[in-house]
Amino acid sequence: MAAAQVRFVGPVMLAGLLAVLVPGLPGPLLCWAAVPWWASTVHTAPAWYVLFGSAVVLVVGQVLRWFAPGRRMRDAGCGTRASPGRPCC
Repeated sequence: MAAAQVRFVGPVMLAGLLAVLVPGLPGPLLCWAAVPWWASTVHTAPAWYVLFGSAVVLVVGQVLRWFAPGRRMRDAGCGTRASPGRPCC
């Protein structure tokens, strides 16, 4: 991997890690976007395994994030179905 690419991929991953702390910025996606670039320049089997593993972690994290609000609403006493006469939290 060329030094110029390392100088770019490293800060992109760092920015993604810092973006996780800022609401609204796609931190995990930004971190993941640097991994395919790195893997495509390295061309080794461990690099492709890291890419596959990071993709799995990203997808699992997004799915869990999608289901989490429903669980919190259910714990607060809100139903999962909307009805006109029933207020939600």
